[in-house]
Amino acid sequence: MTLCLASSSPRRQRMLREAGIDHVIAPPPIDDAVLPERLGDPAGFTMAMALFKAAQVQPACADGWVLAADTMAHDGDALIGKPRDRSHARDMLAGWRGGPSACAPRATG
Repeated sequence: MTLCLASSSPRRQRMLREAGIDHVIAPPPIDDAVLPERLGDPAGFTMAMALFKAAQVQPACADGWVLAADTMAHDGDALIGKPRDRSHARDMLAGWRGGPSACAPRATG
């Protein structure tokens, strides 16, 4: 059976490689960067995105397993999407509770 990674995340790819798990990369055709402000709590958002990504990739990986996940930084109930560019990333870091050196909480589904 083939393991299809429903992600283009270099970190997730590296984790599977380092664990010696053979897999194929099958990134879902979605842009999740536009969704965070429209969806609810961090745990619910990440679970919904993981399920959606798996559903998008499953037809191409019908003879194997699909591994999908989503991780989202959040500040309380406010979801923090992906930065548009370096300047936006700096602004996001500076705005987190605890300042730019603080680590944002994350939810993974």
